[in-house]
Order: sequence, then C-alpha cells, then structure tokens
Amino acid sequence: MMVFNWTQPIRVIFARMASGKTTFANKYDNVANIGHSEHKYLDYDRSLSEKNKGKFTQINPNFERDFFAVFESEYNRGNLIVINVEKFALDYLTERGIDFMFAYRDSWESIADLSRRRGNSDEFIEKKKKTYNDKMELMKNYDCVNLPIPDGKFLEDVLFEYEQNNKVNKNEQ
Repeated sequence: MMVFNWTQPIRVIFARMASGKTTFANKYDNVANIGHSEHKYLDYDRSLSEKNKGKFTQINPNFERDFFAVFESEYNRGNLIVINVEKFALDYLTERGIDFMFAYRDSWESIADLSRRRGNSDEFIEKKKKTYNDKMELMKNYDCVNLPIPDGKFLEDVLFEYEQNNKVNKNEQ
C-alpha cells in the first residue's frame, strides 16, 4: 500500500456517501475510514456489502463509544481520518477543538447516479435523499473548511488538489 502525502494541519474529513471515502482509505496506509458500516452495524459482512447495500439493520449499541476509541487511536497515530457525517462525531471534535473539513457533492443527482452504478436500489437511494438534505443542513452549523467534490472527481482528487494548492500558497509567502 501507499502513503497519502498530506501536510495540512487538518486531519479529519467528514464526507458524504458516494464521495470515495472507502476507496480512498483502502488505498492508503495512513488513511482511516471510521464510523463506516463495519463499525456501525453488528450484521455487517464486507463480503456481502456491495450486494446488500442498505440492508444492515442491527445497529451496534456501543457504536459511539467504539467510534471514540477508534478515532483516538487513529488520530494519535497521525493518520488522516475520513468519517461519514454524524452529529455526535461533529460535536466530539468541536468540543475538543479539533479542526475538520467537509467534503461533499453538492448535486444530489450525481450522488444518485453514482449510487445506482454501485448497485443500490431506487428505494435505498430515495431514503438516502432525506438523509443527504438533513446532513447538508447540519453541516451549516459547524465552522470548517468546505471542499466541494465536482462531478467526475472523488475525495482523493479534491484532497490532492487542496494539498497542492496550499503548498503553492505556502511557498509564495
């Protein structure tokens, strides 16, 4: 595996569905995707995940406690952390003064299209539309760097561009 070259002080990125969180985290040794289905659901099985998207139902009653333990471990190791938008996680970081970014697709249609291509049902996608709107509204309550993900790009692409643009800006100072 590889290491993602990230020199920015912000090491936590909240990102929405169809942003490329899992692919990004699976590609790099220093990127952790926490709060993902494997932590949230007791009946999660990675080998069945693509086939059964949206069908996991047994929520881990210790999800928040487990999340904090995994977060602290990954953060203390110096990893870049990607997280699905969860209010308890946003509050946890805010209370501790930990800065974060929000990476998102601002077009529901592009998310729906990507979700269909991944094999998600229309019923699942329609349920997620309300969640998408609710989470976008929630993020307006937090002070963070906003990082839109344009059509045709994914989380890794926009983080790479952000890193490169900020390196250029730092060198010009």
